[in-house]
Amino acid sequence: MPIFAPITEVVSIAMDNAAPRPVHEVILERFPDAVIDRNDRPHAPHDGYVDEVFGRVYRGGEYLPFEPNDDVISGRAGSRPSISVFDGEEIHVFEGTKGQVKAGREAAKMVQREFDTLNEFVGEVGKRITLKVRLMNVFADNDSPYGGYVHYFRDMYFNNIIWKASAPLFKKPDGRVERYYEVAPFDIIATVKSHWRSKHDDRSATYLTRVSLVK
Repeated sequence: MPIFAPITEVVSIAMDNAAPRPVHEVILERFPDAVIDRNDRPHAPHDGYVDEVFGRVYRGGEYLPFEPNDDVISGRAGSRPSISVFDGEEIHVFEGTKGQVKAGREAAKMVQREFDTLNEFVGEVGKRITLKVRLMNVFADNDSPYGGYVHYFRDMYFNNIIWKASAPLFKKPDGRVERYYEVAPFDIIATVKSHWRSKHDDRSATYLTRVSLVK
């Protein structure tokens, strides 16, 4: 059973609770006689339309002023935001509006913070170690004046492991990142640089240096 299994349920519930109203319902509430095209854009009917709120008259077929927000959902394919959630075995993708994705992301962070309180340090500082890990994310090292990349791993016990480097572990021939995550476990050899624990909560992580892939 995936150790992160509850995270998918929590995210799904959070996104369902933030479910928006269909965009056509919101349009017809604002413009009761509007004609809605396949791209969810409202038009004045063929005989014209009088906006009772502002008193403006629109000619037949003219676009009516409407901008959807996070509280409405469009039916347009390929236009919906999404969030990816890892349950310990595979990645699940949830689609929704910006508001739903925001709610799902906050729910995932909550589960993540609770789970991270169980994190344990890996290895002995200063010693070389071989680890089987998953790459969870790679992002720019904005704290370094020289740039670089921060790699976020989890081992098979889901402990937090971090490596800061000048180049990505998986890179293209031009040096750019090839893979931002790799959920299939792989082996690395590294030196344990430090064990970090937050002063503000129960978060902790093992920092590595001199990381290389085990061939």
